[in-house]
Amino acid sequence: MRKTIGYAMLSGIAIGIITIYVLPDKLEFFLWPMLMITIGVAIANLYQRGLFQKGFWHGVVVGIGITLTHITLTADYLLSHEEEKEKIEEFSEVAPQLLLLTVAPVYWLMLGGLSGLMAFLWHRSKKNN
Repeated sequence: MRKTIGYAMLSGIAIGIITIYVLPDKLEFFLWPMLMITIGVAIANLYQRGLFQKGFWHGVVVGIGITLTHITLTADYLLSHEEEKEKIEEFSEVAPQLLLLTVAPVYWLMLGGLSGLMAFLWHRSKKNN
């Protein structure tokens, strides 16, 4: 599992870079369901037991990778995400990195939970066929 967690971190970093430099922020909404399905299917195909737990942790690690990328490249992130920039500017006394990091754990839990659920459901659907 350590190897796949490493791949999850690298995937998160790659996705973070893509969301900053390639994918317009208006289209990010379509990336997240595909990401959850991909993690769920990969976990269901790699493991036979503990699917929700493994899907959850892989989703959390991908989210951490994305967040680390956004924090590291905050200036570029804010240039490509006008709506987030406006919200962050409302809290001018606080560093943008801190604000991004404050909201991120909620996102990680949602990504992890839905990825774990997808892994469980995908495995169950394969079993029934």
